[in-house]
Amino acid sequence: MLSGALVYGGTSQGAINAGSYVITPGGYYSNQQGYDISYVNGALTVNPAPLTITADNKSKVYGDANPALTATYSGLKGTDTSAVVSGLTLNTAATTGSNVGSYTITAADGTATNYTITFVNGVLTITAAPATTPETVAYTDVYIEGLVNIINEMSGNPTNIAERILTIFDFAWFFTIDVPYENTFVIEDMPRH
Repeated sequence: MLSGALVYGGTSQGAINAGSYVITPGGYYSNQQGYDISYVNGALTVNPAPLTITADNKSKVYGDANPALTATYSGLKGTDTSAVVSGLTLNTAATTGSNVGSYTITAADGTATNYTITFVNGVLTITAAPATTPETVAYTDVYIEGLVNIINEMSGNPTNIAERILTIFDFAWFFTIDVPYENTFVIEDMPRH
């Protein structure tokens, strides 16, 4: 007849992280009842949990800087956060000047002691920039140094007037010439070069 109670020791007690641990049995005795007790250790294996890291899809407008690249983690256990993963890289071949289209966001290189990681790529979508309307500067919107107004009233066509003004002010610039009334052209507040 055996006395005592079976107990276990070894590195398996309280094991949390992935790995192999020793289970050491003990605790029985024969109390001189003719039994020679021997124990054989066992093993506890904690396998890594599967973890999927997916690069988040992003978008931007042509000509803009790339957005910050981020990832989503699926499969974290207990109170674990993304901080358990080290060395993760998120990259895309797209740059500020890349053309409209779709570009792969690659997730790679991350490691975590207790996880087997699967990486899933994302997509950066570059959309066309909105068409811009050329700025029209009307004579009432233009200013001259010293807030001095210059008004030229003359007959002719706007092209000739523009050429004369550019000659006077040695100034190359696009602007609008308004025609307030027939055969008279008024240019106010022309900026001085």
